[in-house]
Amino acid sequence: MKKKIFDIISALLVISILAFIFIQLSPGDPAENYLRASHLPITDELLKQKREELGLNSPLVVQYLKWLKNVLLGNFGYSFLRKEPAIYLTLKSLYATFQLTIFSTFLIILISLPIGILSAVKTGTWIDKIIISITTIFVSMPVFWLGFSLILLFSVKLNWLPVSGRGGFLNFVLPSITLSVPFIGQYIEFIKKSILENIQNNLLENAMLRGLKKKYIIFNYLLKGAWIPILSGFSFTFVSILTGSILVEEIFSWPGIGFLFTKAIQAGDVPLIQACIMVFGVLFIIATHFMNSILKYLDPRIKGGKNNG
Repeated sequence: MKKKIFDIISALLVISILAFIFIQLSPGDPAENYLRASHLPITDELLKQKREELGLNSPLVVQYLKWLKNVLLGNFGYSFLRKEPAIYLTLKSLYATFQLTIFSTFLIILISLPIGILSAVKTGTWIDKIIISITTIFVSMPVFWLGFSLILLFSVKLNWLPVSGRGGFLNFVLPSITLSVPFIGQYIEFIKKSILENIQNNLLENAMLRGLKKKYIIFNYLLKGAWIPILSGFSFTFVSILTGSILVEEIFSWPGIGFLFTKAIQAGDVPLIQACIMVFGVLFIIATHFMNSILKYLDPRIKGGKNNG
């Protein structure tokens, strides 16, 4: 437990350093960005005053330690653009991202699980070959191309679905499909592989000699041994979607943390950029450790891995 806490704290410290360095290496002066976002004239006097207020004249180490102290207190400063606490805006937008993540994950499970099982059952047949071809297309399909193609077809030409924004159920359809398609391709193949890796020749031959069909063997024997890696794959997919939906949110103007992050970068909104980076990092670390803990609890082999090694 102590080691886990130490690992989490160390990871968060590294993320905080990266977030601070990212701002230092980015082009533009934070003081100038503040004046521009506030629609104030950019004069030498105002720049000097704002740089003093933001603490930009202090050495970098002093700036970082002061910033880190405020971050530990939950204070990321006020957004240059919206004049609201940066952490409030970030957590508020996180809810929209979380909704999109849940919807997309459900779509991935709903499609990839049955098709992955079917591909394992029909290994080597024409059905399996068609599935492999489709998954290859899904995995290699650029997200931005898919997103704009779906908008052009279903929103512009057919006028069936809304182009952007977060409203009712229909608003979830296009961004969720765009976000989930590459993962669907990956996990159809992953599920198939997980099932087939559990096939032992003796088990398969003995079961077939008893008159059992391959389909029955997979559903009643092999799938039971494969569900741990399948669950692991889906859990980390959830984390990947949650922290990696920036491009999709930008395409569909989805008001999530990814969309907020891109707008903050475009405006040079330093407090908002740093708040988004830290929240992304915290989400990834917490979710990863949480999923690992669940898998260790469910699978005794993982729990006893250290002792066995």
